This record gives sequence, structure tokens and C-alpha cells, in this order.
Amino acid sequence: MPIVQRVEAEALRALQAPDVRTRLQETGMTITAMRGPQFIDFIRADIAKWTPVVRAAKLDQGSK
Repeated sequence: MPIVQRVEAEALRALQAPDVRTRLQETGMTITAMRGPQFIDFIRADIAKWTPVVRAAKLDQGSK
């Protein structure tokens, strides 16, 4: 199973767990199940959004 499909499947599975849903809702998150291209676009946008934060905090030092 390609990695994107595996991550998608595991994320959807996690979102179905009542304890996960409750915890996410308690923190103010909106739960949205995404599939296919929509999921890939979301992950790419999230990486683009958080990469500068990780680099600024020098959290990526061990990944080189």
C-alpha cells in the first residue's frame, strides 16, 4: 500500500475512535475526514505551513 494511502487510512481510522474524537473536539479542533487529492493537498499545505516554524525553532537539526 503506497504511503499516502496508508496515512489516509490510518488517519480515518483514528478519527473514528470515540476517545480521539472527544479529545480533538475538547481542544477546539474541527474533525473533517478527507480522501484522495483533498487529503494530499491538505498534507502538502500543512507541511508548507509548519516547515518555517520547525526551521525557526531549529527542530529539524537531527533530520540532516
